[in-house]
Amino acid sequence: MTIRTVGVCLPTISILGGGIPVAVRPLLESRASLLFRVFTGIDEGSADVEWAEVNITATKKPPINHIFQADIVHLHGIWNSYSRALSAGSTSSEIVVSPHGMLDPWALKHKQNKKRISSLFYERRLFRNTRCFHALCESEFDAIKKVVPTGKSIAVIPNGVDKQSSVRTIASRANEPYILYLGRLHGKKGVLELCDAWNQLAPGQRFRDWKLLIAGWGEKRYRRKVLSAGRQIPNLEILDPVFGDEKHELLRNASGLILPSKSEGLPMAILEAWSYGVPTIMTAECNLPIGFERNASIACVCEPASICDAITTLITTSIDDREQISKNARTLATHEFNWGIVRKRHQELYDWISGSCDKPSFID
Repeated sequence: MTIRTVGVCLPTISILGGGIPVAVRPLLESRASLLFRVFTGIDEGSADVEWAEVNITATKKPPINHIFQADIVHLHGIWNSYSRALSAGSTSSEIVVSPHGMLDPWALKHKQNKKRISSLFYERRLFRNTRCFHALCESEFDAIKKVVPTGKSIAVIPNGVDKQSSVRTIASRANEPYILYLGRLHGKKGVLELCDAWNQLAPGQRFRDWKLLIAGWGEKRYRRKVLSAGRQIPNLEILDPVFGDEKHELLRNASGLILPSKSEGLPMAILEAWSYGVPTIMTAECNLPIGFERNASIACVCEPASICDAITTLITTSIDDREQISKNARTLATHEFNWGIVRKRHQELYDWISGSCDKPSFID
């Protein structure tokens, strides 16, 4: 089979999609060897989104007949209208599914009854018809293998990140130091636990020059809880979602980034922070153990006491030692999560599905 088109299905390309659109977009732009066509839903944020050089079809309902004209259909995310539409249709298209952490244990327990019903009617059939699943890391590989039919192929390909050309030293960021939370405001992200931890630390003398900045979006009720907590805590600022130059400046000047999450696929916020040489604090559930192994991250669990300890460790670490952590982070971003490597693996995945190459080593 010669691949002419790949139909990429995303429930949304707006910020409501969390990290998935951020992770998918660089895979599609500047890819001359394949013709990508993106199928996505319409929501309150999608009208403001533009993806350069990408053919996008935005509709209220998945246009299944158009989707199945593609040689390969690549679905990003599950438990959505596109997974239901793909499970109901009959096609000669080869299907690739990237769950993006949605089959991890915590995610399956969240709204468990709803997902069990959905699985019975939709996802189970979709999984049977899927040619290959895409895991972002080894732990997601294990999670997928426990759920999908025996013998299904699973490719392990991480998210990627761009190399940054203008990175500040840690010493140059020390005049107005802040720790940044960047992402969705959701219960699984541990934002309220982070606020609680900062509230315990902020009155301390050694933390008086530091700020915690929380920049993100989310479900209105949870966001109100975060805003309410933030108003009462010293040196904590709640910002609107940030993009483009504003996001660049926040990362470029940050002295640390924290993600005390309960469940992740492979978080773009951590990878982006590493590309800027920002020391990070994260949980094991971020699925980036290499960050701990290479001394680019400090570990915590999603509990206020543990978050307090991790923040204290970061702030009390000498500037020279934080400079080394910063260098380690940049090295990781450049050599392990480079978009060039990631794009090549996706190309090899599609080539293998088409029968034009042997099975790559990253596919089991």
